[in-house]
Amino acid sequence: MATDISAADAQGNLYSQIDYNVGFAAQPAICKTKVPLYRCPSDPNERTRTDAGVEFYPTNYGFSIGTWLAIDQLTGLAGDGVFGVNERRTFASVVDGLSNTIGVAEVRTFVPALLDGGQPVGPGAPPPVLPSQVAAYGGTFDPDYCHTQWISGRTLQSGVTTTFPPNTVVPYLFDGKIWDVDFTSARYGPGTNRQGYRIVTARSHHSGIVNVMLMDGSVRSVSNSIDQSVWRSLGTRAGGEVVTEF
Repeated sequence: MATDISAADAQGNLYSQIDYNVGFAAQPAICKTKVPLYRCPSDPNERTRTDAGVEFYPTNYGFSIGTWLAIDQLTGLAGDGVFGVNERRTFASVVDGLSNTIGVAEVRTFVPALLDGGQPVGPGAPPPVLPSQVAAYGGTFDPDYCHTQWISGRTLQSGVTTTFPPNTVVPYLFDGKIWDVDFTSARYGPGTNRQGYRIVTARSHHSGIVNVMLMDGSVRSVSNSIDQSVWRSLGTRAGGEVVTEF
């Protein structure tokens, strides 16, 4: 059962309760705390998910890591978005303009995942052009993995990429059913000395749109029909693209 943040506030600020000297999984009371700010009222999944014996509460908002590279663990290079693994950036680094760069986008909770596919591999691999290409990358299927842990910094939990436009179905056939999945070529961790590419699509329970927060603080509704090149341009912080009206 989730703990509502209002109950946590009665015992002090949630932030002050977190011990940053240990991993989040060692703090189960924090992991299962519901943070209303991170939840969209339209999402019907009002439940937690247990992973490795720890109960987690989900989130409906993903922080943009860019087009699709999360991190190259051989070089330490993070992706082309505003947020990245072990990265600290300033507004000045968003040279594409704060009003032309996505900071946060809506995501659905309990999205299936295709994990650790192993492909593509190598630096600078281009993102797929079509969603139908993703299944060939392979991986281990998990039916309800993504965006179930607000406290986790993993891209498939609290991130989003602009590989494909909002609410694009990324099809994967499993057990006789077509699932709409997110994808990672390799998750971040010790011994994973390779590139980690991600497809984490912005999704919502609203008809035809997702809501995004741009880096200037404004909130926009973006149509599913946005041009793919424009959407990818909005995901980069310093790509130098000219963003047309969206």
